[in-house]
Amino acid sequence: MISSTHDIQGKLTLQRLDPNGNVLGEQVTHNSITTQGRKLVSDLFKFNILTEENQEDKIKRISQIHVGRSKAAFKPDQTGLQDEVGKTPIQSVEYVATGNERIQLRLVGELGMDDANDKLQEAGLFTEDETPIMYNRVIFDTITKSPEFKLKLIWELTF
Repeated sequence: MISSTHDIQGKLTLQRLDPNGNVLGEQVTHNSITTQGRKLVSDLFKFNILTEENQEDKIKRISQIHVGRSKAAFKPDQTGLQDEVGKTPIQSVEYVATGNERIQLRLVGELGMDDANDKLQEAGLFTEDETPIMYNRVIFDTITKSPEFKLKLIWELTF
């Protein structure tokens, strides 16, 4: 019998960059997927997703990375960050070779020198809607974002 598992995994790499793009420091942490995020993936299997009559059923695309100040423990039913202070659009999406049957996507966004200058400890991937859906959330060691550096957020999702 052939079987496989479908455990979606993700990790966020945070890189502090100087004005010239040189890496000043880096940290990596793994994320947790929300109940809404799992539903978003399961919606891919709905029969009527792209029919004209059911436009409200269209699957929303993950297009933003939000950041915040909270280190509160993850709860699967969370719908947003605990203490959001900023966001950035996802600037690039690319497939990454894994060398096995898994598929990996790399999503990259960047907070500029003047963006979200605060104590950052959480991040999440979101859709861009009136009511955004938070796909996943991660908490990380405190980064005190300042105008002295940019923060590159590299999210890798493995399916």
